[in-house]
Amino acid sequence: MGAGVARVSIQGANSTSPSEPGIKHFDSRPDASATAFAIQFKAGLKGEVARNLLLFAEYRHLSLNPTQYTFGETLRPHLPTDPGR
Repeated sequence: MGAGVARVSIQGANSTSPSEPGIKHFDSRPDASATAFAIQFKAGLKGEVARNLLLFAEYRHLSLNPTQYTFGETLRPHLPTDPGR
C-alpha cells in the first residue's frame, strides 16, 4: 500500500460536448495540470509450477482524488477567450 501526490496533466483539450457550432470552450489554454491525493494497493502471488518455472500474478488498484480545470468562458454570451476566434 502506498499514498502520495499524483500530478495529472491534460494537453490539447477539445470541447466536444455540448456541441455548439462555432464555439470552442478551450480556446484560451488547451493545456492544464493539477495535483491530487493518490493511494495505491497491491497484492501478488508467486508459486513454483515446475523446477525452473515460476508463476507470478499481481493486482494493483490506483485511486486518485478528483481534479478541476477551468479553461475558458462557458457562460453565455460566450465571451471570446482568444483574439483569433
